[in-house]
Amino acid sequence: MNAATPFWNNRRKRSCADAATSIVFIIPTAILLIAFVIIPIIWTVQISFNEWDGLQPTMNFVGLENYQTAFQKPQFQKSLLNNFIWAVMHLVFACGTGFFIAFLISRLKRGMGFFRTVLFLPNVIATTISAVMWTQIFNPTYGILNNLLSAIGLDSLALQWLADPDLVIYSTSMASCWQAYGYYMVLFLAGLQNIDVSLYEAARMDGANAFKQFIHVTIPGLRSILTFVISMALINGLKGFATVWAMTRGGPEYSSHLLSLFVYKTAFLEYDYGLASAAAVILGILVMVITIAFNVFSDKINADM
Repeated sequence: MNAATPFWNNRRKRSCADAATSIVFIIPTAILLIAFVIIPIIWTVQISFNEWDGLQPTMNFVGLENYQTAFQKPQFQKSLLNNFIWAVMHLVFACGTGFFIAFLISRLKRGMGFFRTVLFLPNVIATTISAVMWTQIFNPTYGILNNLLSAIGLDSLALQWLADPDLVIYSTSMASCWQAYGYYMVLFLAGLQNIDVSLYEAARMDGANAFKQFIHVTIPGLRSILTFVISMALINGLKGFATVWAMTRGGPEYSSHLLSLFVYKTAFLEYDYGLASAAAVILGILVMVITIAFNVFSDKINADM
């Protein structure tokens, strides 16, 4: 009995030491999280119920007036609609392109690393540089896109991509999708490589063609990664800012405005921090609701399967 005591004491000491070490590493992260995430969120919510220009030492409590004003503003309504368009475009084109390219690369027997690296490069480029590059591509006079369309006899499709209010949100969104698809490609490629090859062999032995293998082996094998990628695509799509700001500043006439631009301009150009904070809270709630709803839906689908 006495001989066993040191063993348990040593084990208890090691557990305490491990716990202490974990706490030491967690504390700096927790401090940063509280200082730069939790407190700013609480502060933003508080400001959203007040009228404040960011300069006066005191704020005037107005309750839900800022939220009502936000929903009544045409700029906010347009920004909200554009955010949904932006998120859908991001989901369909950035995610879709990433999945399609990842699927093709996963079929390669040689050169997988080369193509993965090269096709991931757009994601490494700074957003501002990417936006400037796409601004030049969309230039109606000397841009590559319109010149290419004219060269192949499609002059009628050479449009004012960034000046047409009906086109600009789609043009800027495509520029963002081009930069983002590499991130999703890498995630999908990792998921594809984790699918057991023997499942494909069993499917072939059962007479399944390539399409049936894709439906019954590939898609189920990517179930968890699909949920994560689509969640990230929705979140990133709703948070768009830098690309639009660098390309159009939200114009022409708010036609490419997003909620993030509305928040920025309202706070730092109009000095209405209460309204800007209310819009920021609405954007945050929107992101959380859509993400949670999608994950609940995905869990239900996976449970049924």
